[in-house]
Parts: sequence; C-alpha cells; structure tokens
Amino acid sequence: MSVTDQLLGEHPWDLTVRFDGSLSRDSSPFKGPPSKEVDKLWEGLVPQRMMVISEGVFRTINTSSHSAKAPPSLGEGRLAAFEGFHYIHCLHNLWKTHYPDFYTEEARFSKEHPDEWLEHVDHCVDMLRQKLVCDADPGLITYSWLKNHYNPHPNFNVLHKCRDYNKLLDASEKYGVDMGLLPEEGIRRPEGEKVVDFVEPPFDPLAEE
Repeated sequence: MSVTDQLLGEHPWDLTVRFDGSLSRDSSPFKGPPSKEVDKLWEGLVPQRMMVISEGVFRTINTSSHSAKAPPSLGEGRLAAFEGFHYIHCLHNLWKTHYPDFYTEEARFSKEHPDEWLEHVDHCVDMLRQKLVCDADPGLITYSWLKNHYNPHPNFNVLHKCRDYNKLLDASEKYGVDMGLLPEEGIRRPEGEKVVDFVEPPFDPLAEE
C-alpha cells in the first residue's frame, strides 16, 4: 500500500469530471474579477497547516532521511504537506500577477524585489510545467463549428478521470496539526540535537549533506 493509500484510503481517485473550458468569466467562481470572495475560494483549496506523518509512512517516501522531525508540541513523526496544495498555491500566485491594481502588496513587492519575485514566479511556472508533463494528459480536444465563425473552435470541455481533491482536504484536516501550539516564532531547529544542513534542497534522497 502506497503512502497515498495510507493517508487517503485505497481508492482516492474515483471521480469522472467534464472540465468547463468556457472562456466566459462567469463560468467559474475562481475567475476574475478578483475580490475577497474569490480569494476565499482559492484559499479554501490550500489549508494553512502542516501534517505530522508517522515514521512508518515516512519510510515509504523516497525522500531525504534527514527530513525535519515534528517538534514535540505537535506530536511524533515528520513534518509534511500534500504537494497538490503547493500547485494550487503557485497557480493562485500566477493568477494574481494579472491584477496588480487589486493585489497591490504583491505588485509593490515585485517592483521592490524584482529578482526575488521573478525567482518565485519562475519556480511556480516550472513546478507546474513538470507536473503537467509528468501527468501527460491524454484527453482529446475536439473541434466544433460556431455560428458566424469560419474556423472550427476547440472544445475544451473534455471528460477526465480525476482524483478527489476533497480527500486531500479531508486528510489534511485529519492529520493536520494545530499550528497554534507553536511558539510565536514558529518551528525552529531543535536545541541540543544534531541536524544535517543542506545548501540546496537534497534532490538525492541518499545525500548526506
């Protein structure tokens, strides 16, 4: 049984969904124009919490053996979060860049710290690129004739076999930890305990430093 199965159940992807590929802004509540209500919908897809996974689950992941352990106040195990939440976070941030008049704080940061801002944007774009290439969606887009148009138009309303995103949200709530148990400064390196420091993220799970 995979770590996904252990956290989500044996059949976490059991939905058949037809995508809504409409260009209309009214077709999805996640489209603009931006508002506090729209932001709440986006933020509802990305819980602001970490999980603590057991050592048994951790050993099934091909990751660095030096991954951070949870502080005692949060329980015994390793800190973790679903990667799917990171993708939505990245997508939301990219969407925000199209509305600088509404997201003024982000727009100001992009001007005051352009290198750091572009580094974050490039990171998000490349993470999403890797994920889309990894999934290699084989869904077929067909074309239809539109009244008063001379060329056929793509029909993006393609049927897909999907994983149930709500199961990620449910598992995050079940295994998530109360961040209010942390001190104001958040999670800090443990005192009196040796840890391995990396200059860059350890891409090699067997890397020692």
